[in-house]
Amino acid sequence: MFRSAHLFPFEKLIGEGHLDFLMTAHIVYPSIDDKPATLSRKILTTIAREELGFTGVIITDCLEMDAMKKIYGIERATVDAFNAGADMILLSHTPELQRRAIEALKGAVEDGTIPMRRVKESLLRIEETREKLSHPDYRAGFSQVLFAPDDLLQKTLAEKSVVIGRNGGDIPLEKNSAIVLVELSPTVTGLNEVEVSSSETRRIVSRFFKIERSYALGYDTPPDKLVALEELVNSSTSLVVITASRGSEQIKPLKETLEKLALKSGKSILISGRDPYDTCTLEAFGASLATFGLLPGSIEAACMAICGELK
Repeated sequence: MFRSAHLFPFEKLIGEGHLDFLMTAHIVYPSIDDKPATLSRKILTTIAREELGFTGVIITDCLEMDAMKKIYGIERATVDAFNAGADMILLSHTPELQRRAIEALKGAVEDGTIPMRRVKESLLRIEETREKLSHPDYRAGFSQVLFAPDDLLQKTLAEKSVVIGRNGGDIPLEKNSAIVLVELSPTVTGLNEVEVSSSETRRIVSRFFKIERSYALGYDTPPDKLVALEELVNSSTSLVVITASRGSEQIKPLKETLEKLALKSGKSILISGRDPYDTCTLEAFGASLATFGLLPGSIEAACMAICGELK
């Protein structure tokens, strides 16, 4: 199952020469290794390099995530990830932790924990990739296809990614129905975190439904503003809420208010736009969907599913 489901896209893209970088994940595949993939030599070296033939650069996901920082510590995670086969160590936010990682890497090379051979391998891969990317004839074919603004592939992927949750009772909602739209503005922690602007979201949704009122709220919205919002929803309201949460904890401070809105409205629909966990946390909604992203195609696909155009 691991190889057929999880490795298939990597094997195909590596075989076709489309991947210059791989990013690790801090997840454990017990059938392969008891270490997270970021720290697993079996996954990064034995499988990715030796079995799949990947010759590009492996970069870790951010080591400031709790799975690394709290369980292993920055220093150990840095050294173990490099020895496992990672070429670039990512720490996205905190200069002090970046300095600690650099010192840990330097010390491990000096005391032999990291063989000099590994350092030379990674430096060579990085330099070869830099030269490849800077060559005037280089074309990132796969990324150009996947992220072309009007590409059919992107539309197809978005439509096939939508998952309607167990509580789908309030859909389909008739096309051109009047709705109240509430958007949770994402917390931006890095570049390209905002996939689509609020105005673009409203423009897409308005092609399917009549937006009577719309609100953009932050995850840190003060309670008094949330209380005021409750007064604007009643039993004749069709409510659509779009969340942009990272992880299952981010939405919890807003859970009580959002579920009150859902229960007061005649129809309530949740679009969990980033991680899918909000569909489980916000159980009062009459229908819930997960899109696994907030690109324009994902918003459009969700609207199609809501009004019954997407099966």
